[in-house]
This record gives sequence, structure tokens and C-alpha cells, in this order.
Amino acid sequence: MTTDTESSVDRRLVQLFRHLGLEQVHIAARVTADWHGLATTHPETIASLTLVCPTGLEATPLGALASRVLVLTGDQGAPAEAIRKAMAALPEATLITLHDYYSHTRADLLTDHPEDIGAAMLAFLARLDQGHTVKTVSLPAQEGELDGISYRIQGAGAPLVLLPLGLAAAQWPEFQPELAEEEEIEIVIQINGRVRAKFSVEPGLNSEELYARAVADARIAPLVARQRIVKKIVVPNKLVNIVVAQGKETQV
Repeated sequence: MTTDTESSVDRRLVQLFRHLGLEQVHIAARVTADWHGLATTHPETIASLTLVCPTGLEATPLGALASRVLVLTGDQGAPAEAIRKAMAALPEATLITLHDYYSHTRADLLTDHPEDIGAAMLAFLARLDQGHTVKTVSLPAQEGELDGISYRIQGAGAPLVLLPLGLAAAQWPEFQPELAEEEEIEIVIQINGRVRAKFSVEPGLNSEELYARAVADARIAPLVARQRIVKKIVVPNKLVNIVVAQGKETQV
């Protein structure tokens, strides 16, 4: 991410989110300047905030987000002590300690602790996503630039924004395939409330796309081909219920 324009980082990030149609996003960052303004002025855009070995931490702007905050830190040196003191004021936040580690400014975080950081992030995001509070998306893979912010989009699901890790030699690319993996979800197809089939799709499909795939399913198409469909009930990422006129459903 570049910072060569006059507008603030938080304002440009919000502009980028709107440009991409993202209402809320999960954010992972290290540098305070990248997330502080967003947490202060636009907390509604942050579904969760993961701070990977920050070299300092101010608790005040995180108060309203505390239950959705994950902080990873080493256990040695001044940064670790500063993080522990700040986290004492955020009892609802989650703290993960990387043992025998000094996370100084130039620490190569993803090289030194790739498995610990990856596992902690994935578990944290999975727990939050169980509440289904974040709208899933399926954007085409692309790269671009908007108001000085360069971006790359990969994968589908609840949007996760990976901001730079400061001066660390290794950045996010090696983690992106795992974090952006398109795990398929199972959709139940019902006719008049009776389960007729199940099929797997990528997360984030809208209601129209889910319904189109359901009626095109080889097991469903013959059952509704000559029926009068009176109602369509679609629950994103869960089920499609096709209601046909009573007495007209094909029996199998």
C-alpha cells in the first residue's frame, strides 16, 4: 500500500471498500497508522481486526471492537511488555503469545512463525464467521490501484484485507493461498419443505445464483419442470426451498 496522496489512510481505505462493494471487512495489520484511523472514525467497517506483532498498542480506539480483536505478540522485549499492558484494558480481546520470540520492528514474522500465526488467524476468523455477520463476496481475481492504494483480490467468502507488515522481509503472499481458499459449502434443496437434494458451491453466491443452480440440478430439474412454482425461498449459504402448487409435485 502506498501513501503518496494527501487524503488519510482511513478515508482512502473506505473509498476502496465502497468501490469494491464491501460493507464490512476483516482486517489484518501491523502498522498502527494503517488501522488506527479506520478504527477511530469508521469502526462500522471493521468486522474484526488482527494485529500481528505490533510494536506498540493503544487500547482506547479498540474499546468498541475489543470482542473482535486478535493480537499476536512475542514474549520478549519492550514490545511484548507494552502489548501486555494495553491488553489488560481490553479483557474481551484475544491475545496469542509467540513463545521465545522478540517481535522487534524488523522481525520477519511470517518466516519465523508461519504456522502459529496462520493457525491463530484461521481459528479466530472461523469463530467469528460462525455468527454470519459479514456479507460474503465472490469477486473476480484482479489487481488495481485507487487513490494511491494498490490492491490484489483473490478467493471468495468473507472479505479479509491484509495490510502491510511494516519492515518485515516476508509479507502476505505466502499466506494468501491458505487464507483465500474457497472452501465449498453444502446447500440443501427442498421442494415444499421436503429435502430432495444437496449440492456444494463456493461461498458468497447471491440468492438468484443459488436458485438458478438449484433448479438446474439434474435431480431437481425433472421434479419442477412441469410444476407451477408459487414461491422461492433462498437462505444464502444454507438452502433453497422451492414451493410448488399442492398436488402437483412429482412423486419419486
